[in-house]
Amino acid sequence: MFYKSRRRLQIFGSWVFHHLQISGFLESPLKSGQKIDKCLTYAGGSSDSGLILEASSKGAETVKQGETLASVLQSFPRAFPGEFARSVANAELAGVLDEDFARWTDYYRTSAVESVERLAEWAPRLFYWAVLLLVGYIVIRMGMAYNGLLQGMLDWGEEY
Repeated sequence: MFYKSRRRLQIFGSWVFHHLQISGFLESPLKSGQKIDKCLTYAGGSSDSGLILEASSKGAETVKQGETLASVLQSFPRAFPGEFARSVANAELAGVLDEDFARWTDYYRTSAVESVERLAEWAPRLFYWAVLLLVGYIVIRMGMAYNGLLQGMLDWGEEY
């Protein structure tokens, strides 16, 4: 129930920020020598995504039972992108998970910055057009009200 309510609160386009958090929080505890199930639990808790939180909580239990991190990530395709899961699988085989997580953190950080810059570029334009449409609507309504007033004045002396 808790996971579903958090899932509904997600904002459009926020997947980049959630995956940035999870790749960053998987990297840091792993470098400090934490077990991968703890890393996965911390990473899921740091993400504001109910989907990722649910997947990482279930995945941490699966990892405790002996499954690999890659198989856990691949078993939750809605929470973790396929490229990320495949990359983790390769990094596990090569023994370079920390380097892989660092690369993914940089990638998602760059994507997040680009998204914010794109929003900063388009937001003023959208705001300008919204204000322009509002002013146009107000002017048209005022003209229609004034027209109604003039019609009323012209029809004032007439009887039916």
